[in-house]
Amino acid sequence: MQKSTVTKLKQALIATGNLKDYGTSTVTLALSVSDHRHRAQVRFYRCDSFKQAWIAVAQQLAKTPQASWVRLEAVQSTQKLPRETFEKRLAATFRMNYWRYGISFDADFKTALLEMESNGQAFFRPSKAHRIGKNRSGSWVDYDRVEPYLNKREGALPVDIRKTENVWVFTTAGVFTDGQKIWNLSEQEDCGKGVRVVTDEQSELQSAIEHGETFLINQLKGRL
Repeated sequence: MQKSTVTKLKQALIATGNLKDYGTSTVTLALSVSDHRHRAQVRFYRCDSFKQAWIAVAQQLAKTPQASWVRLEAVQSTQKLPRETFEKRLAATFRMNYWRYGISFDADFKTALLEMESNGQAFFRPSKAHRIGKNRSGSWVDYDRVEPYLNKREGALPVDIRKTENVWVFTTAGVFTDGQKIWNLSEQEDCGKGVRVVTDEQSELQSAIEHGETFLINQLKGRL
């Protein structure tokens, strides 16, 4: 990407505030890049300072084509949960894909998944007894789908994600760019969380529909 775009992305991310997770005294940045045809490739960068994390992100962005779709997020808060507590919270969601947090099966985020990864890849499955609008989803983690994904993304995993004693859940704030314009991602605690904040509804929604249609067609072609 152009240096000017990378600089603007940095400034926009800093403007979201709370770049450091003070609970762990670390900075974790998540970079998601898509070529418009395939699902985004996600990488986490976890360092002691924003400066250190940004150097790694900037190096990757320098190799990224200008027209790519790029999401850049900073972890703002992390909560360590006993596995049983996490599983109960997940099961208590009203519907599949209503989980609004990132998760990691280790403290160093070597097995971290953004909310969009989990929901987009259908890593959480509803119970067979779930009836929309009638009861809770009873959602559970489909490790048979998660493990191959993480192994492909990270290589050998540092923990057995099926058996870790704890699970870390986290929230993020961030920005999105198509190489021309930068949008903030919504931080509202609803189904719009993590979605770009639209400023020109008519033109931006039309563009999103057209690009989304093309992306879905490419996804379907890739599965045929």
